[in-house]
Amino acid sequence: MLSGPLFNGRAGRNYPAWLLLICSMSLPSTILALHYWAGAGREYEAVRALLPAETTLLAPDLPGFGAQPVPAGFDYSVRAYADWIAAYAQQNVVGDFTLIGHSMSGKMVLALAARRPVGLRRLVLLSPSPPAGEPMTDAD
Repeated sequence: MLSGPLFNGRAGRNYPAWLLLICSMSLPSTILALHYWAGAGREYEAVRALLPAETTLLAPDLPGFGAQPVPAGFDYSVRAYADWIAAYAQQNVVGDFTLIGHSMSGKMVLALAARRPVGLRRLVLLSPSPPAGEPMTDAD
């Protein structure tokens, strides 16, 4: 088990680095990792140095967060984010890839994965938001 600054307990900085390492140990060699709501792609920078040299880590800012502007007409829906992620993957991923969603982006990557995009070989969810919506009742 890894320890150190990756596990400092602060929201958004406690990614299980071992999970990213496991994801990169076999094909595919590209990981597309998406941040939580109100986060930014830089949240994954701490694990970049831990990945094998042949692994490409793509961690973009989602629209409206970090340095990513909001596209014209963007409605902030799960569908709109899934469309944006699909376009990003098509432009930036060559070959097979692993798709990681954390918290709210877990909901987005589930929507994208349901479309069965070319090259998607593995889906990893880190504490995903429930697909049915929030807040949840006690019965849920």
